[in-house]
Amino acid sequence: MAVVLWTMALTLLVQRSLFAVGHSDTGCMKWVQRGEQVCCEACFPGNHLVAECGLSPKNLCTPCEPSTYTVQPRVYSCEPCTQCVGTFVLVKQCTATRDTQCGCKEGLLCGDSACSFCVEKCEKGHEPTKDRSCRPCPEGTFNDQIHQKCKPWRTRRVLHSRYSYKSLVR
Repeated sequence: MAVVLWTMALTLLVQRSLFAVGHSDTGCMKWVQRGEQVCCEACFPGNHLVAECGLSPKNLCTPCEPSTYTVQPRVYSCEPCTQCVGTFVLVKQCTATRDTQCGCKEGLLCGDSACSFCVEKCEKGHEPTKDRSCRPCPEGTFNDQIHQKCKPWRTRRVLHSRYSYKSLVR
């Protein structure tokens, strides 16, 4: 019986947290009084301005439409969500307060911190090139890591001393 009650409580908790993730406040978050009207200085996250001033702060901002988002507190329209197409795959779905997060398909890597383009993933023994492809390490170099520049082989200099190699080996 205790397990059933615990499972029900856990289910309710999960449902509430899922609702909270999709839910955000609406209207104007920060406003100033100007005569009989209020003027919005910042909408709640995920909301955009409908009018700069009006009788109620609730009516000055409205939530972003589906498949749009905004990170700006005072814009008249929301941006369309990025679509992950071509070499991109979906990592995180777009929300009213955050754009879609895309990653690169298998065998490719993000070319910059914003993952605005993908590059070929260079395996060991190869290095990335300026044209975003891979090439084998040139002679005299090696690469024992994934997607790194090739490094020159190091040679040790033998120091000549008064001892011969044979005398050190004994």
